[in-house]
Amino acid sequence: MFLKILFSFIMIAFIHSSAVASEFQLGNLTISDPWSRATSSHQMSGVVYLRILNSGNQTDRLIKAVSIHSEKVTLHDMILDGDIMKMQSIKNGVEIPANSEVELKPGAKHIMLMGLKRRLDRGQTVSVTLHFQHAGMTEIKALVFDAGSRGPKGKNLKGNMPGNNSKNGHKSH
Repeated sequence: MFLKILFSFIMIAFIHSSAVASEFQLGNLTISDPWSRATSSHQMSGVVYLRILNSGNQTDRLIKAVSIHSEKVTLHDMILDGDIMKMQSIKNGVEIPANSEVELKPGAKHIMLMGLKRRLDRGQTVSVTLHFQHAGMTEIKALVFDAGSRGPKGKNLKGNMPGNNSKNGHKSH
């Protein structure tokens, strides 16, 4: 009996860890470590971060993203305007140069989920379909970490989920 229960727990853990891929392939593009932050029930927007490696000889461009979890998805960048950091919409998409990697990360370029349909809870995944100019489109699943998280440690989302690493009340997008 004990072995059956142990086997069941092992299978559940395996299925759960396999359900969240940390890497997605689309032609010459490798999308890795997609992640998001938990939101409160009052927040109307969320964010998704990731890395895009272009191993091809042609520049590509992330031109848009869509998600069933929000009414609208936009690409944003953080810019310094005097002494103030401001979010700015990226009009022409995010360029992914040939043989290069681009990281969408806190305090820089990122994907904004506007008009969330439900709160994002730690441990859930957020589905986002990325549209690229040349490679086409692919759906990714971003793992939701704590609200103040700085993201996954290393390159493996299947490991321990980090705690709140925020040093102050500021939430950078």
